[in-house]
Amino acid sequence: MTQPPDATPWRRLDKRMLAVTPLSNVVRLLPVAVILLLTGRGDPVARLWVPLGIALVLVIGGVVRWRTTRYRITDERVELHSGWLNRQRRSVPRDRIRTVDLTARLLHRVFGLSVVHVGAASGSPLDSSGLVLDAVSKAEADRLRRELLDRPRTDGVPQPDLPTTAPAPVEELARLQWSWLRFAPLTFSSIAGVGAVMAAVLNLFDNLGVDPRDVPSLDDAAQDLATAPIWVAVATVGAVLLVVAVAGALLLFAERWYGYRLTREATAELGGALRVRRGLLTRRSLSVAERRLRGAEVVEPL
Repeated sequence: MTQPPDATPWRRLDKRMLAVTPLSNVVRLLPVAVILLLTGRGDPVARLWVPLGIALVLVIGGVVRWRTTRYRITDERVELHSGWLNRQRRSVPRDRIRTVDLTARLLHRVFGLSVVHVGAASGSPLDSSGLVLDAVSKAEADRLRRELLDRPRTDGVPQPDLPTTAPAPVEELARLQWSWLRFAPLTFSSIAGVGAVMAAVLNLFDNLGVDPRDVPSLDDAAQDLATAPIWVAVATVGAVLLVVAVAGALLLFAERWYGYRLTREATAELGGALRVRRGLLTRRSLSVAERRLRGAEVVEPL
């Protein structure tokens, strides 16, 4: 006997992604376009056609991606179909979903969108360990978060009828304390992040043919260091790098953890879900179903 097809309707990503996807790619390629215009040879107007052609391809790619991407949520699974030439079919059992991560980068926030990352425990090789919906509206993302974490009990125990619009009770467990900023310079990842940013800036200057030593004040400082005793030069350079690293670590910490809140939402269906929200430019919201947790790890760096 053949099983009737699932009647759950398919949904599309938000139409605003038609603008966000090309703009995101154009922002990434902007340094390349600047380098082509400033360092290339020949007619500047002719060189301009290269980035314009790339931008046109990105716009067409965004339209094709939106047209070929659809998803649906059934009682048992979350399914995502995407791709035109390279088609992908992802399917995640709802009873294996452990986390729902909502991420909204700055450009997504401008358009009122959010990216939904669905994380699941690995099961059968035929089942994907997760999927990404890039992107849906903020209201739809929050609704998906509640829907995917809300897995009704199947043990036959009747559940009380609760209003679907009633908000879940929220218990705040922790929030950001700005006194934690004093730990930011002690985090190696922050220092490494500052170093990566400085290296990227110097690399961009090199590609553009710009020498920072051409600035009179910087050139004078470099000459003074060259004539100073070696221990003075080393100490000065070390102090400057330390100040830059500490300031950068403070800024990165503030951007990552701004608005940090750890809460617990409890409903008759959920049983309990932990939620972490943080971020200044890129906002993130990670929700974890408590009943699917299998352990916890406490790490105490030096």
